[in-house]
Amino acid sequence: SVEIGTLEVMVQNVGEGRLWDHPLCIRVNALEGSPRRIELICVPNVNMEPGESRLYTLNLDADDRTRMRLGFLVMVNPWDELTSCYESDIANNGYIVESLLSDD
Repeated sequence: SVEIGTLEVMVQNVGEGRLWDHPLCIRVNALEGSPRRIELICVPNVNMEPGESRLYTLNLDADDRTRMRLGFLVMVNPWDELTSCYESDIANNGYIVESLLSDD
């Protein structure tokens, strides 16, 4: 597959507690009506102090992009609500990173 751009996702611990061995997954919704999600990155044990931020760079290829719903990129964190996700820089693409947490 051919790389078509990178997506930088800023993740911050917005709670007052420390995250220890905390699993973090960033996924996107699959294209149009499909319940499938495409997992872009999964970090099994993230340790973050309150207020600490991490920047993750994800490489998107053409296959990833064709399966995405345009303008709908989601950070999914089913374990708790201590983290949030912010839009950063997306090269060559107009996708929007939303501050959205999902339990599904």
